[in-house]
Amino acid sequence: MRGGLLGIERALFWTLAFAAFAAAAAGLAARSVDRVAVEYEQSRNAYAIVRVLAPDGPAGMVAAETALASAPHVTSAAPITAGRAAQLLSEASGEPVDPANVPDLRLIEIELAPASPQADISGDIVAALAAGGETPK
Repeated sequence: MRGGLLGIERALFWTLAFAAFAAAAAGLAARSVDRVAVEYEQSRNAYAIVRVLAPDGPAGMVAAETALASAPHVTSAAPITAGRAAQLLSEASGEPVDPANVPDLRLIEIELAPASPQADISGDIVAALAAGGETPK
């Protein structure tokens, strides 16, 4: 054999090289997809909406917001405005929603810090609201 890697040997070499490249690319793509999925799952679990029943006007909503802001695992708490509610409804339905048509919802949007699976986040939030004099639903 004078030319080394002639004919079938050359084809076999390039086939194996391509297969190794394809396997490495598939592995990296799978890793990227997994990272995106984990990040999405974490962001989805770090969000909640609390409904305050029969608050004593704006003061009751402020008291509930203050109680939620001081609750364990809560990083931020803000009342949902008509504009934010319209945005959420538009995302869910795919159709535009006019903020002027959204009633007063008495909802508070909270973001949660990552916690261990054993943590009772909802129990801690309920306890914080009860300590603040509010009843969550």
